[in-house]
Amino acid sequence: MDRLLPDPNQADDAADPVAAYLDDARPAPPGRPWVVMGMVVSVDGATAVDGRSGGLGG
Repeated sequence: MDRLLPDPNQADDAADPVAAYLDDARPAPPGRPWVVMGMVVSVDGATAVDGRSGGLGG
């Protein structure tokens, strides 16, 4: 996981993907689930390589 903000060069430790989601203090709306989404995109903004997204996520 690459963290863009806060500045990763000034962070005390490496980004931990599990902690990033668990530390989110926003409560779910009453009676509704809390949904989290991850997105992957290339530097040029592409969301697919040869018509498939699998090449971006490793």
